[in-house]
Parts: sequence; C-alpha cells; structure tokens
Amino acid sequence: MYQLVSIEINFLCVLLLLGVLYFIKRDINQQTESQNFYTMVSSVILILFIGAFRQMLEGRTQMGLHTANLILSAVHLFLTGFVCWLWLYNVVNWRKRGTKKVLGVHRFFWRIPLMILAILCITSLWTGWLFAIDSENHFHRGSLYPVYLTISYFYFVMSAYLILTEMKRLTDHFAKRELQRLLLIYTLPFGCSILGEIFYGLLSTWPAVTLTLIAVFVGFQNYEISTDSLTGLNNRRRFDKYISSASTEIYPSRKLFLLMMDINHFKKINDTFGHLEGDCALMEAAALLRQACMDDDIFLARYGGDEFVAVGMFEDREEAEQYKKKIRNRFDRRNRKEQILYQLVLSIGIAEYHMELSDGLETLIREADQNMYYEKDTQYQQQMRQLRNKQVVG
Repeated sequence: MYQLVSIEINFLCVLLLLGVLYFIKRDINQQTESQNFYTMVSSVILILFIGAFRQMLEGRTQMGLHTANLILSAVHLFLTGFVCWLWLYNVVNWRKRGTKKVLGVHRFFWRIPLMILAILCITSLWTGWLFAIDSENHFHRGSLYPVYLTISYFYFVMSAYLILTEMKRLTDHFAKRELQRLLLIYTLPFGCSILGEIFYGLLSTWPAVTLTLIAVFVGFQNYEISTDSLTGLNNRRRFDKYISSASTEIYPSRKLFLLMMDINHFKKINDTFGHLEGDCALMEAAALLRQACMDDDIFLARYGGDEFVAVGMFEDREEAEQYKKKIRNRFDRRNRKEQILYQLVLSIGIAEYHMELSDGLETLIREADQNMYYEKDTQYQQQMRQLRNKQVVG
C-alpha cells in the first residue's frame, strides 16, 4: 500500500513540474537563470520518474531487474547531487551577476565535489561503496554513503550561507524580502531531506523539492514583472515602489539622492544604425551602469526610453557628485576604445530628497530631471562652441 502511494505521489509531482516546465519553455529567454532553472526542473522530473521505477523494482527478482535497479540507483544518487550543485550555481550566478571573471574562477571549484560523487556512483556499481542491491533487489546504503550526504548538504549549506551574506550586505528592502522568502522556501526541502535520511523510507524530500520549485517559479514570475526585459535592470514599476519605500527611511548621516540619466543623441543612433543597434546601445549602457555600481548599494532602473535612474544614500551632495563622476569615467573608458560605432555619453542630473516637503518625491524626480536636461543643454552648447571655433580656425 505504501509503495503504491509513494508511486502515485511521485507521478503527481511529475505532472505539477511538467506544468512548470511548459510555462518555462514557453517564456524562456537567453538569461542564464532561466536556462539553469529549466535544467533543474527537468532533472527533478527525471529523479521522480527514477524514484517511481525503483519503487516498482523493489523486491522483484526477475531477470535483468537487479541490474536495472543498480543503474537507476546510481543515476538517482548522482542526479540528487547535481540538483544540489545546480541550486548553488544559481545562487552564485545571481549573486555575482555581471562579474564573469569571479564566476570563472569559482566554477571549477564548485564542481569538484560533484565530480567525486560521479566517480563514487560509477564505482559503486561494482564495489558497493555508496550503495548495494541485494539478491532480493532491495537497496542498502554502503560504507561511503555519508560522503554522498556530505556533498549534497555541502551545496545546500553553501547556498544558504551566500544568501545570508547577501541579505546582510543589501539595504534594498525589496531585495531583502525576496531573499528572506527564498531562504524560507529553501528550508522546506532541507528539513524534509534530513527527516528522510533519519527515518529511511519516509517519502518527504522530493515532494518538498517540487513545492519549492513551484514557489521559486512563482517568485521568478514576479521578478520578471519587476524587470526591464531588454536591459535586465529594474523597471519603472519597481523604481516607483523602491523610491516610495526608501523615502520613508531615516539615516542620521546619510541622505537620499536620485541620479537621472539620459543617453545623448540616442535618436541619432537609432536613425543612423537602426533600432536593433539602438537596443544594443541601451543594453550596453545598462551593463556599463552595472559595472560602475556593482560594488556599492545602488538601486538601478530603466526609467523609460533611453533614460536610467540610480538611487543611493550619500553623506552629502559632494559624495553624490563623486559617484556621478565615477559613472561618467566608466563610460569615458568605453568611448576611448577603438572600433566603436558611436559614442555613449550620459547627461546626469542629481537631486536630493527633502522629507519635510509635502510633495518630496515629485520634487525629487522633477529636480533631477531638470538638472539632467540643464546638463544636456550645457553639453550641447559646449559642442556648438567647439564646432564654431574649429570653423573659425579652418
């Protein structure tokens, strides 16, 4: 009876995850997070199928079933470790977004335990180190089974550690709440897997993982709603929520500043090179902004069109001006490179939030916007003067 219930639960979980897989496949893009999550869900579906077939084979001694159970058990153990590794890799990839060099250094290190597990799973087919299948076709843990547990839990524990350290670093309350939900969701399969190992045979781990993946998928959909699809930055909707929340926070030695940014001559880029190249310009500008701000707690968003915003807490306007200079320097380095089709130059307006004003947020955005256009006009006038001077000299 228990065996039948176990098989039915596994297939129910498979049906639920196939639904998730359908929606991921329909909406999948080229982002690493989407592709990794698709792989993770596919792997769990395969694990659930294998688990159901192992339940069917348990205790059956017909010809070939012993070998089938042996191979399925090895694949099942490896895929379990693989899913744990993929979960950690997703966390690392998200946490180090935009720093490919750091990811490249750590990628091989994270794979070492997984490679050890793969070797143990293969050799256990003959040695029984991780597991053995007896003459009655029953599964038994081997002497090195704790190594399998250690590797799997290592990936889970490291994921939790990285999430906790990121929560301490962030001051963005929306991002913190997302991480808190992720950590809470994460505890469900972790706790259930421990129960499953203590009370061997208790069906808890993979149904819990299924619920976790569904919850993460729902969270991922919410993330998509708050993200600009072209640049990957926060969108206007998320900016409005963030600025409303940030404006209510009081810091004794810090003030809220808004940097409103606009790409100069963006229409000319579209008209000269086409709208596809214009999209590339927007994506490159977003990447440059990420690179300039990735070491600091700065909220970035695409405000609309070719306009971007950065929100940060600074001691005074001078520090905000220094940050503006840091962003400009990053774009200047890009513009000094050879073989570029066009220059990417920003006009940046800065405004400080004044809590005592009844329309403080409207004033903040309006002042930043006015300062941005004032700078844009100033840059245009300088270019015209330089052009006239060249004509006079010529």
